[in-house]
Amino acid sequence: MGDAARIDRRGFAGLLCGMACVIGIDPGVSGAIVKLTGTLSAPVLQWCHDLPAYAEKTGSGKTRRYIDGPALLKILKPEKPDLIICERMIAPPGVASNTAFSMGATMGALQTVFALHGARARLVVSSVWKRALDCPADKESARLMAGRLLGFEHWPFKRDHNRAEAALIALYGISAFGQKPINHAIAGEGEGE
Repeated sequence: MGDAARIDRRGFAGLLCGMACVIGIDPGVSGAIVKLTGTLSAPVLQWCHDLPAYAEKTGSGKTRRYIDGPALLKILKPEKPDLIICERMIAPPGVASNTAFSMGATMGALQTVFALHGARARLVVSSVWKRALDCPADKESARLMAGRLLGFEHWPFKRDHNRAEAALIALYGISAFGQKPINHAIAGEGEGE
């Protein structure tokens, strides 16, 4: 596989300097994608979308949702980010096999889109980016933190937590792969209270 056709897991030190452009993704069929530019101390939210998905009926009559890869590629195609950073989905022990399969299919679809786009991409486990930003595990607290940092325009409701987490993942991308270490005053000291 060539360089453009794989997820690059090498370090990104020096990749982002000065003004950065990072796309953050909170994966899943109810996930979101966000574009941030700027620096860690002055991030600018450029746009925010729910991840495109489509639904199919199964033989048993249930509806299953899947990532719409071509629609996502259409969103990404005009973009030239320094980095695309996506939370790595991990099926917890005891999860149903169809759920684990769905999570794997989602990650596979996302990685294929990243490879087709050609931008550098990085996967990060939620515990890593949340620890770096002092972000609470609770979805609502994470939404409130993102609102304090970037405003609430794109995630005004509790149900919008995936959009807020995508923005925080992008902010982590700026901090971890090209900027100075996280400044706890910026990231929100005491958010876990």
